[in-house]
Amino acid sequence: MHPDLQFAGLLPPIDAPHHVRLLDRSDFREGVVLDKKNLSAAAASAVGSIVNCGIRGRDLEIDRTLPTGIRCTVQIDRKAYATPGKKMRGTVVSPTTPREQNGTYWGYTTRLAPSLKAIFDESPYEGGYDFKIGTSERGDVTVDDRDFHTHFEKAMGGGGEDDGGAETKGDAGTTRSFQHALIVFGGVAGIEECVDADETLSVAGSDSRSLFDMWVNTCPYQGSRTIRTEEAIWVSLARLRPHLFPANGGGGGKGDGLVSKSTPRSNPAVVKPVEFSDEAPSEESSDEDDN
Repeated sequence: MHPDLQFAGLLPPIDAPHHVRLLDRSDFREGVVLDKKNLSAAAASAVGSIVNCGIRGRDLEIDRTLPTGIRCTVQIDRKAYATPGKKMRGTVVSPTTPREQNGTYWGYTTRLAPSLKAIFDESPYEGGYDFKIGTSERGDVTVDDRDFHTHFEKAMGGGGEDDGGAETKGDAGTTRSFQHALIVFGGVAGIEECVDADETLSVAGSDSRSLFDMWVNTCPYQGSRTIRTEEAIWVSLARLRPHLFPANGGGGGKGDGLVSKSTPRSNPAVVKPVEFSDEAPSEESSDEDDN
């Protein structure tokens, strides 16, 4: 057992779609390019690279040549699973393809920014982030406020009934109030300390609120002196999701037509991203949980 992984079993289990199991028939899989020197003569003679996608005894030949050890997302014809012994082939696609094609969650990417200001200025999206949320225990509003959704609509540009904003539309004619939202979390001392420490910003930490469209307390009455950032992320995303994507099955009420087209939805009755190999519980669950 590698020392870096000795406590991996203590981490929360993630049974997400992109963690495809051995026998699942998925349209997409993550794979790693193998060194042809260690493969059979038949595999080594393949035109494209050979990739291990976690299918027992069956490596895939992809449509291009990639450096050994590279991780890639591969699209597979589902019929190939039904022909054991036959060489499987796949097509290398962008890691965003599963989400864009059928709404399947396929993990996340990480971008390192040298400063707080660079988070905003170096956005990978054309036009940057058009809805910026700062989280702070000193927020202007809290998620528990009765009129929080109205504040949220105003900040997002959807227009509440008090400000005469544009009328929101239903699913058929969705009004896109934002394309790319950004939620910022601070450290132990909050975003204010991060702003004070960033010499590239002309804003004082006490005026951090001016950097955002919304300054929110996502965990009012927290009780403890501080909340760890990794805990704040789970809490905040859970509390904000019904307001960011209410038409996806979240909170009801005014603004149900507000969604971001940057996050496509799939119809589970039509799309089957993964054919699960069995109906048994996850290997990470215990029979004792049912007793």
